[in-house]
Amino acid sequence: MSAPSVWLITGASRGLGSEIAKAALKAGHVVVAGRRGSKSTSQTTELESLGAKWINLDMKAGDIETIIGTVEKDYGHIDVLVNNAGYGVGGTAEDLRISIQTIRDVMEVNVMGPIRACRAVIPAMRQQGGGTIVNISSVSGILSFPGVSAYSCTKHALEGFTESLSKEIEPFKIRTILVEPGSMPTGFLDTTLSAVTVPRSEPYRGTIADVVLSAAAGGELVKAHGGSPVLAAARIVEAVDRTGVFADRDIGLRLPLGKETQEIIDWGKDLAKRAEELQDIAVSIAV
Repeated sequence: MSAPSVWLITGASRGLGSEIAKAALKAGHVVVAGRRGSKSTSQTTELESLGAKWINLDMKAGDIETIIGTVEKDYGHIDVLVNNAGYGVGGTAEDLRISIQTIRDVMEVNVMGPIRACRAVIPAMRQQGGGTIVNISSVSGILSFPGVSAYSCTKHALEGFTESLSKEIEPFKIRTILVEPGSMPTGFLDTTLSAVTVPRSEPYRGTIADVVLSAAAGGELVKAHGGSPVLAAARIVEAVDRTGVFADRDIGLRLPLGKETQEIIDWGKDLAKRAEELQDIAVSIAV
């Protein structure tokens, strides 16, 4: 295994972020775990017992850059940034108009927070000769499903940002990994945690959006397609460390995880087919 690295993981207090932190610690790395607030839970206590160091890192706060700068100063460097913090929003686009602030808030946490964190670590990573940035996207960043337009919008934005960023910082030996998990039991639409679900208005009752949201809230999607956060975290750490299943395998930019990868493959085939069918129209505007 490579020498222990310093990992900064946002949103590490529960779900996939907590599992990534555990996997990184078990791999021998130093983990600085970000969470919003200081409330202790069984997950945070477990991570602390394994050696994680907690910091208060709210992805909507104005001091993200300052906090990351303090971590760099205290630990000498940050080798791996994992932008995991985020939450789900369920509701049709029309129903979300009731609270447009909901869309602004999820954009702030799921998009602007990771962008700011990336901008904060890049200068030091460039000066130290490399590093790794892991942005946790979603299968919803590739395929948009009815009922989660606001959430899907944030993940599409993160995908676009990361794809461009990866090419910008590659010359400085900074790797970028865009993780695209499918359904997992991480509380995506659990309103007792941080998720927000807007009730469907009457016109949408019984529509496909209603069916999808009801299935998500009831756990049917996870039961049908659900992957293991523990195994997903193991794959992510292996991808960063180039160990395990990635010992002799370069994944490139994207790392899809979960059964929904087949849907991605089918989507890609359909997109290529449509592009070929419309090629004559596409080139018809050439001058």
